[in-house]
Amino acid sequence: MHQILLRFADSSDIKNVFELSNSSFVRNNSINNKEILWNEHVEWFKNELNNKKNYFYIIETADKEFIGQLRLKFIQDNEYIISITMLKEFQKQRIGTISLQKLFSIHKNYDFIA
Repeated sequence: MHQILLRFADSSDIKNVFELSNSSFVRNNSINNKEILWNEHVEWFKNELNNKKNYFYIIETADKEFIGQLRLKFIQDNEYIISITMLKEFQKQRIGTISLQKLFSIHKNYDFIA
């Protein structure tokens, strides 16, 4: 089992998030299953990093290996929608559960909608 860390996303994560978001596994399980174009991703990613109401975390191992992303989208007051995607090879290892537990300990006063 890997030690799991959450950290805020930064500009260096753009390629990993793009590749994850365009993986067939993620696209097939998304509301919008169309391929994401690079220029659209760049604009979206920049907006997400600059959005002060949302939270954008990277899930990674202790040795900085990219696992996935965990995002909170602001709805109202302290309500957020949770979005989590991980590389297929890290699934079914309780990493999603551990990541959510870490998130809940960081944001104790928020109500989440999943």
